[in-house]
Amino acid sequence: MAPGLFHHEHPSQQSDLYALGMVLYEVATGREPFGGVPADGLQATTELIPPSLLCPEIEPALERAIMQCLEVDPHRRPASAQAVAALLPG
Repeated sequence: MAPGLFHHEHPSQQSDLYALGMVLYEVATGREPFGGVPADGLQATTELIPPSLLCPEIEPALERAIMQCLEVDPHRRPASAQAVAALLPG
């Protein structure tokens, strides 16, 4: 879940894009971002390991898309799913 949802913010397109970033991160690296998130919503670590450190062959454009989707500030995430698609390679 997006960080704001743990603080009772309403679900939004931006929280969906965060979830997309989490899925893309797991697909690209085989690992959960932040080492998994406990049930209380507090992240095990606040530092996100860039996917390229876990998977050096990742396309730089894919890594940028993932990192933008996983921005803590929803205003810094892509504006839409279409914007994310435009960031992806191919």
